[in-house]
Amino acid sequence: MGHRLGHPSLDEYKLQEYLETILYLLHKDGGPVKTGSIASEMGVSQPSVTEMLQRLSSKGLIEYTPYHGVSLTPTGMKEATLVKRKHQVLECFLVELFGYSLGDAHEEACLLEHSISDRMLENLCTLTGHPKVCPDGNPIPSCSRHSSEEDRTVLLSELKCGERARVVALFGMDYKKAAPRVKSEVELLEREAGVLSLLCNDVKVKMDERHADRFIVQKI
Repeated sequence: MGHRLGHPSLDEYKLQEYLETILYLLHKDGGPVKTGSIASEMGVSQPSVTEMLQRLSSKGLIEYTPYHGVSLTPTGMKEATLVKRKHQVLECFLVELFGYSLGDAHEEACLLEHSISDRMLENLCTLTGHPKVCPDGNPIPSCSRHSSEEDRTVLLSELKCGERARVVALFGMDYKKAAPRVKSEVELLEREAGVLSLLCNDVKVKMDERHADRFIVQKI
């Protein structure tokens, strides 16, 4: 998804739209995304949402538990972030080089984001000066060729000692019971024998590396 040249199939288009919507709702609500929220955001029926979620789950892109909610797997998070990046860079391109209004640029980007290749994305990033924010002020995930270690979304277990990050999503966990929670800031203090020593919102905690694989963080 999102990596091949040429136009995506209708099936790929729909999958990408769902991933992008789930990512948006995860950041907005800070917890598992309900099927009703997805249906409302996308203007489709709940049975249609359920069917698509089952397909996304079979592809390993989401974790879906009926009556509980939806979360993105690490693979799903990367795919969704790529679509989001394409959309935002396209908005910059359309506004800056063609003088589109914000509303028109958004609508056009919704159509184009599913068709451009990763190579075209890199070229657009270069052409627009590697923008950090889109026209409406939201931060843009950096283009891969110019991204720094601090800009990448990674698993908590992949942090290096001294690095700080913010939790952006969880995988296979109850958001209300998980610690640290979404939006919490963490710093890796030490790694020894498969155990991470973390500073989480100024509180020191220890965590097994395998458990840390369930947290997706954005370096800060």
